[in-house]
Amino acid sequence: MFRPFRGERQWRLPSVLALAALVGLAGCSSAGGPGVKTGPGPKTTYLGSIAADDPQAVDIARQILMQGGSAADAMVAAGLTLGVTSPARAGLGGGGICLIHRPDQSVAELDFLPQTVPGSAYPVPGMVRGLSVLRATFGRMRWQQDAVPAERLALDGVPASTNLTDDLATAGRVQNAADGTPLRPGSVVQSRDLASFYSALRLRGDLDFYQGVIANRLAAAGIPAAALAAYKPVLTDNLVPLRAGDDKIVFTHNAGGAMAARAWNALAAQDSGNAAARMALAVKSVGGADQPTGGTAVVISDATGLGIGCAFTMGRLWGSGQTIGDTGVLGAAPVDAHEDAGLVAAVEFNGYTKALRGVVAGAGGTLAPAAVAATTYAAILKAMPLDQALAAPRVPTEAHGQRTPSRVEAAICPGGLPNKPDTCAAAFDPRGSGFATIVVGGL
Repeated sequence: MFRPFRGERQWRLPSVLALAALVGLAGCSSAGGPGVKTGPGPKTTYLGSIAADDPQAVDIARQILMQGGSAADAMVAAGLTLGVTSPARAGLGGGGICLIHRPDQSVAELDFLPQTVPGSAYPVPGMVRGLSVLRATFGRMRWQQDAVPAERLALDGVPASTNLTDDLATAGRVQNAADGTPLRPGSVVQSRDLASFYSALRLRGDLDFYQGVIANRLAAAGIPAAALAAYKPVLTDNLVPLRAGDDKIVFTHNAGGAMAARAWNALAAQDSGNAAARMALAVKSVGGADQPTGGTAVVISDATGLGIGCAFTMGRLWGSGQTIGDTGVLGAAPVDAHEDAGLVAAVEFNGYTKALRGVVAGAGGTLAPAAVAATTYAAILKAMPLDQALAAPRVPTEAHGQRTPSRVEAAICPGGLPNKPDTCAAAFDPRGSGFATIVVGGL
C-alpha cells in the first residue's frame, strides 16, 4: 500500500527482484511516497516518466530513455520485455492498443490486437508489427537498439516476479525454474527456445516476423503465411475528445474506451468531491464486478511531450496456453468482447495550449475503464495526489492495497509537457507489484 514517508526513501517493490540497482541508478528521481515518483530535481534534466505493472519493463524503458530514445523507443523495448517477464499478459504472439500524444500536440490511436483468421491455429500476432509502426513513426532508434535489452533478458534468464507466480497460480499452471525446481518468486526463469527466437527477431528485424524466415517458422506452426503478410495495425488520427474543464481527454476507441468515456461523463455530471465516492460512481457507471482479463498496461512520456499509453493482451490470461511450434512464443487467444472491455488508455491535454497533462492506461480486469477515468479525473482535474487517486477502492469491499484484477498505471504533468516537467509524477497501481519512475539526466 502507499504510505507517505519522512526522511529516507522507501520503495514499494517486489522482494523477488531486490531492484536496488534499478532504483538507485542515476536517472531516477523520487519524492512523495512509495510508488510515486516526482521531479525533476535541482540541476537535472527531465527525460521522461514511466509506470508499469512489471518492474523489469520499467527498467528497460528507463535505459532506453537514458540512451536518448524517445517514449516510443522506450515503449517498444518495454513491450518486447513483457514477452519475457510477463508472458501471461503480453508477448510476441499477442498485441495491444495504444494512445499517442504527439509532440505536435495531436492524438492518435494505434490498434494492433491479434486478429482471428479462419484456418489459423492461433490468432495472427499483432505485437511485433504494432511496435514496429510505433518505432518507425515516433522513435529515434533502430529496431535492433530497442530489441537488444529484451533479447539479453531472454538469454540470461530473469527472476520470476510475484505477478508471474500469481498468474501461474490463477491459471492452475505449473512451471519449473531454470534449476528444475518449482517456480517461486525470485527463481530464475529461462527458455532457450524463446531466447533463440528473440535473437532471430533482433538480427533479422521486425519485418521478417511477417514476411521472411521467421514468418516461415510461424506458418509451419499453423499461422497462414498470407494472413501474416497481410496483417496491418490501424493508426487512427482525428480522435474525438471529451471536455475536461479547460482540458480535453481522449480514450481508446474500443469497448474499454467506451466504458471509460461513460464513467468520465458520469463524473463530470455528478462528482461529489470524495475520492471513494468518485471511484464508486465510476464503477457504477460501467456496472458489474471486477472480472479478470488477461492484459497489462504501460505508460511512458518524454521531454518532447510525446506521451504513450498502451494496454497489451494475450487475448486472455496465458493466451492459448500453447507455444507456437518450437519458437517458445506463447500463442494468443482470440480477443473477445470481455477482454476488449478490460483494455483502455487515456490522454489528457490542455484545450488551449495542447500541452500534455497526463497519460493513464489500465488492463487486467473489467473495472480498468472506470479506474482509468476516475484516476485521471481526480489526479489532474481535482489535483489529488496521484497515489491517493490510484488507491481509491474500486469496489465497496476492497481492502486497501488488496491485489485485485484491474491495474492502472499513470504519468501526469499538471503543468503540462514539454514546458513544465517539474510538475510531473508517475505511479503504479498498489494492487500489483509494479514500478514507476521519473527519468532525469545530469546527475
